[in-house]
Formats: sequence, C-alpha cells, structure tokens
Amino acid sequence: MSYNITWTKRALLSFEVNLEYLGKDWTLAVTNEFLDDVQDALQNIEDNPFLYLIHNKAKKIHKCIINKRITLYYRIYNKNEINLITFWNTTQNPAKLKL
Repeated sequence: MSYNITWTKRALLSFEVNLEYLGKDWTLAVTNEFLDDVQDALQNIEDNPFLYLIHNKAKKIHKCIINKRITLYYRIYNKNEINLITFWNTTQNPAKLKL
C-alpha cells in the first residue's frame, strides 16, 4: 500500500530554509546530496511510513534522519496519508521543537 504525502506549510518553509542555507554556504554537490537524501526518504516513507522511529506515539509522529544535521518529522494522519511536519536542523535548541 502506498501512502500519499502532504507537506504542511511548516515543512515546506523549513525545507526551503535548509535548502537556501546549503545553496548559500555549501557546494552544489552537498545541496544535490541533500535533495537526493530527501527524495529517498520520502520514497521510503511513502512505501512504508512505519520504517522510521516513532518520536511521539500518542500523536503518531515519526522521525527520519535525513543526515547528521537534518531530521524530518512526519505524522501518519490516517490509513493512507502522511503529513510532513518539519525538517528540523539539529543544531537548533531542541527545546524549540514543537510538534
């Protein structure tokens, strides 16, 4: 069974912020690697959203480590929909992560 992935505004904004940072301060190769990693993760989530660790069982939130600095948080919304919540930069204060 394949799940549909929807991007929240927060997920889209956080993705764009991380992508902008990479494009500004890193090489094109690093940026492309990030995009490839995100694409691979989204395909995995679409195919099997239970593949990644549960972060909050009550809210059905999972976390997918994209790389050592970026973690994707997503919610299994119902039997066929996934909501991407945020692409969290792990260098930020973890107390600011509100899911």
